[in-house]
Amino acid sequence: SIPILVASENCAVGSVTRRIAAQIIRRIHERTILVRTCSLLIADSDPAHLNVIVRRLCKQPKLKIVAAVCDGSDALAQIRTFRPDFVLIDMCLPRFDGTFIMKEVAQMRKRPEVICMAAKFSHFLLEIVKKYGAICCIYKPAAPEIIENLLLECVDFTVKAEKTT
Repeated sequence: SIPILVASENCAVGSVTRRIAAQIIRRIHERTILVRTCSLLIADSDPAHLNVIVRRLCKQPKLKIVAAVCDGSDALAQIRTFRPDFVLIDMCLPRFDGTFIMKEVAQMRKRPEVICMAAKFSHFLLEIVKKYGAICCIYKPAAPEIIENLLLECVDFTVKAEKTT
């Protein structure tokens, strides 16, 4: 609902005190954050798996897919172009692998939250993923509904964190 102003002793009709204006802005901001759409870039070396994930997630109103790519070079270029909120990345991409991309992303001022996918996570790979700040890892091939649920939890957590700051 839209905030309604009522004339009172300290607020004549047609003018709004700073206090009331601040309350209205705060209410609008709270509502905006609660329905905020988060941008997502997906990078997967398997075009069929990528297509299934994109088809599932494009129906989700909380997520806006800004790019879906099959190689690391394109992924890094699109991350720099779109500055997405989240990146779902296959660690075994052609051209630039996920490790290289994570190193580059870690140096960015506005860093996206990174979720890694791999068929196998060695101890070494898990250490790298942890070092460069991935929020979680998923084994491939992952069911699209698992990826969707995980991303929605991350989005909800991010929105709640933004609301408290």
